[in-house]
Amino acid sequence: MTLQISIRPWDPCHQSVLFYVPVQLARFMNQRKKTEAEIIGGANDDTLLLKATKQFHKYLLGDPIKEIIPEVVDRLLEFLNRDDYPELQFEAALAIEGISKCSSDNINMLIDHGAIPILLSLLRSPEDDLREQVKTVILPLTRLIYTDDEIVCLHACMALCYLTCESKDKIQAVIDAGVFPRLVDLFLSPSQFVLHPALTAVYYIIAYVDVIQIQLGYMGERDGRRIIFRFLVREGCIKSLCDLLASPNEAGIIKFCLEGLENILKGGEAEKNQCNTDDVNVFAQMIDDAGGIQKIKDLQTDHDDRQIRVIAMRTVKKYWPEEATKSKFSMNCKIL
Repeated sequence: MTLQISIRPWDPCHQSVLFYVPVQLARFMNQRKKTEAEIIGGANDDTLLLKATKQFHKYLLGDPIKEIIPEVVDRLLEFLNRDDYPELQFEAALAIEGISKCSSDNINMLIDHGAIPILLSLLRSPEDDLREQVKTVILPLTRLIYTDDEIVCLHACMALCYLTCESKDKIQAVIDAGVFPRLVDLFLSPSQFVLHPALTAVYYIIAYVDVIQIQLGYMGERDGRRIIFRFLVREGCIKSLCDLLASPNEAGIIKFCLEGLENILKGGEAEKNQCNTDDVNVFAQMIDDAGGIQKIKDLQTDHDDRQIRVIAMRTVKKYWPEEATKSKFSMNCKIL
């Protein structure tokens, strides 16, 4: 395509001529965007598709034409399934990231077109660059955990699960995205399908306490362990985990809660050993205040799952030894 601009003679009495060339350039660029969109939508030549997708992504960085985006979304998602062509997958992921950044309407459109399940599947790709790019694309979509739509919320929670189980920098990104409070809120979800991935994401965040440096805007400290544990307390995580121990949840959920509380208690013990808390495990006290000790003690004998009973007994014996000696069952159980 060749740009042809015919400039009219200068008319000092008509200043609109100053805007003629920019308008012509804008029209030309819009036509180029439409052409790339048409190639993406209809071409079958892989080389041409790759070139058009790269160019389309560049256009999205500027001033995208809203009418064009819906025309190419399905095709870009189709490119994500091209396991035989990782380079095209990568460029399609870049383009989808650009689309998601344009507006919240675009994010909803991507969800409606089934983007999250496709993106989640790519987190298992053998291509390192592609996996990292997909994580970048997924993060803005995870904000949809605030929706009341159970399926959309489930997909968003699943995305957060994959992100939080990967590495400390992704956990940092999840914290920075501000979705942690919503994850804790979802502990009250009546849907087990939503509860399980929400709880799993929180579990992974807690599990990384000893290795990450979470820096939250409302706190000036840089000690990672102390900051994240205070963050967990601030967001009501401890009480929510304790409450789930007494609810009729499946064994996997109760096990996650027990192990999450155990990790929090380990952090409290580390703080106590560093003489930062007057020789008191402050998190053990908070769990007690939330009614957690009794619930954990009940699990020693009342739950059918042996692994849950063992974790409960181990936790009571280590962090509340005086409670363990009160139990007539504790002496007959082997603590791992």
